[in-house]
Amino acid sequence: MAGIENKDEKLIKNLGMAAIEQVKNSVKVGVDLEEGKQNLLMLCVAITFFQYVLTEMQNQAESVKVGDVSVKNNKQELLEMARHLVEHYSQATKKYMKAKFVEFRCV
Repeated sequence: MAGIENKDEKLIKNLGMAAIEQVKNSVKVGVDLEEGKQNLLMLCVAITFFQYVLTEMQNQAESVKVGDVSVKNNKQELLEMARHLVEHYSQATKKYMKAKFVEFRCV
Protein backbone atom coordinates (compact mmCIF):
# COMPACT_ATOMS: atom_id res chain seq x y z
CA MET A 1 0.00 0.00 0.00
CA ALA A 2 1.83 3.06 -1.27
CA GLY A 3 2.02 6.03 1.08
CA ILE A 4 0.84 4.15 4.17
CA GLU A 5 3.11 3.80 7.17
CA ASN A 6 4.07 0.26 8.13
CA LYS A 7 2.10 0.37 11.42
CA ASP A 8 -0.99 1.62 9.58
CA GLU A 9 -0.62 -1.05 6.91
CA LYS A 10 -0.60 -3.77 9.56
CA LEU A 11 -3.58 -2.22 11.33
CA ILE A 12 -5.56 -1.92 8.08
CA LYS A 13 -4.79 -5.53 7.14
CA ASN A 14 -5.91 -6.74 10.57
CA LEU A 15 -9.08 -4.66 10.45
CA GLY A 16 -9.76 -5.91 6.93
CA MET A 17 -9.38 -9.55 7.93
CA ALA A 18 -11.70 -9.00 10.90
CA ALA A 19 -14.28 -7.35 8.62
CA ILE A 20 -14.12 -10.26 6.16
CA GLU A 21 -14.68 -12.73 9.01
CA GLN A 22 -17.56 -10.66 10.35
CA VAL A 23 -19.26 -10.61 6.95
CA LYS A 24 -18.58 -14.31 6.27
CA ASN A 25 -20.09 -15.28 9.62
CA SER A 26 -23.20 -13.21 8.95
CA VAL A 27 -24.08 -14.48 5.47
CA LYS A 28 -27.19 -16.66 5.26
CA VAL A 29 -26.58 -20.32 4.54
CA GLY A 30 -27.41 -21.41 1.00
CA VAL A 31 -27.68 -17.93 -0.49
CA ASP A 32 -26.30 -17.42 -4.00
CA LEU A 33 -23.76 -14.66 -3.49
CA GLU A 34 -22.69 -14.22 -7.12
CA GLU A 35 -24.86 -11.18 -7.85
CA GLY A 36 -24.03 -9.49 -4.54
CA LYS A 37 -20.32 -10.22 -4.25
CA GLN A 38 -19.28 -6.68 -5.23
CA ASN A 39 -21.49 -5.14 -2.55
CA LEU A 40 -20.30 -7.69 0.01
CA LEU A 41 -16.71 -6.79 -0.80
CA MET A 42 -17.52 -3.09 -0.47
CA LEU A 43 -19.19 -3.79 2.88
CA CYS A 44 -15.90 -5.31 4.07
CA VAL A 45 -14.03 -2.23 2.84
CA ALA A 46 -16.53 0.11 4.50
CA ILE A 47 -16.29 -1.74 7.83
CA THR A 48 -12.50 -1.65 7.63
CA PHE A 49 -12.51 2.08 6.90
CA PHE A 50 -14.95 2.79 9.73
CA GLN A 51 -12.92 0.82 12.25
CA TYR A 52 -9.73 2.54 11.07
CA VAL A 53 -11.32 5.98 11.51
CA LEU A 54 -12.49 5.04 15.02
CA THR A 55 -9.01 3.83 15.93
CA GLU A 56 -7.21 6.82 14.49
CA MET A 57 -9.59 9.32 16.11
CA GLN A 58 -8.03 8.43 19.43
CA ASN A 59 -4.51 9.13 18.16
CA GLN A 60 -4.94 12.48 16.40
CA ALA A 61 -5.18 15.97 17.78
CA GLU A 62 -8.41 17.87 17.23
CA SER A 63 -6.52 20.96 16.04
CA VAL A 64 -2.98 22.28 15.72
CA LYS A 65 -1.94 25.91 15.88
CA VAL A 66 1.51 27.18 14.91
CA GLY A 67 1.78 30.95 15.05
CA ASP A 68 -1.05 32.40 13.00
CA VAL A 69 -1.76 29.12 11.20
CA SER A 70 -4.41 26.83 12.62
CA VAL A 71 -5.45 23.47 11.19
CA LYS A 72 -8.57 21.76 12.46
CA ASN A 73 -9.15 18.03 12.07
CA ASN A 74 -12.88 17.41 11.57
CA LYS A 75 -12.98 13.91 13.02
CA GLN A 76 -16.74 13.85 13.36
CA GLU A 77 -17.26 14.55 9.65
CA LEU A 78 -14.91 11.73 8.66
CA LEU A 79 -16.64 9.39 11.10
CA GLU A 80 -20.05 10.27 9.65
CA MET A 81 -18.80 9.59 6.10
CA ALA A 82 -17.45 6.21 7.19
CA ARG A 83 -20.70 5.39 9.02
CA HIS A 84 -22.70 6.33 5.91
CA LEU A 85 -20.63 3.92 3.79
CA VAL A 86 -21.26 1.06 6.22
CA GLU A 87 -24.98 1.81 6.33
CA HIS A 88 -25.20 2.01 2.53
CA TYR A 89 -23.50 -1.34 1.94
CA SER A 90 -25.30 -2.96 4.88
CA GLN A 91 -28.55 -1.99 3.17
CA ALA A 92 -27.28 -3.19 -0.23
CA THR A 93 -26.37 -6.61 1.19
CA LYS A 94 -29.14 -7.17 3.73
CA LYS A 95 -30.85 -9.89 1.67
CA TYR A 96 -27.70 -12.02 2.05
CA MET A 97 -27.34 -11.53 5.78
CA LYS A 98 -28.81 -13.51 8.66
CA ALA A 99 -29.70 -10.31 10.50
CA LYS A 100 -28.47 -6.77 10.95
CA PHE A 101 -25.05 -7.47 12.32
CA VAL A 102 -23.15 -4.20 12.30
CA GLU A 103 -23.75 -1.60 14.92
CA PHE A 104 -20.97 0.87 15.63
CA ARG A 105 -20.88 3.27 18.50
CA CYS A 106 -18.41 5.96 19.40
CA VAL A 107 -17.06 5.89 22.91
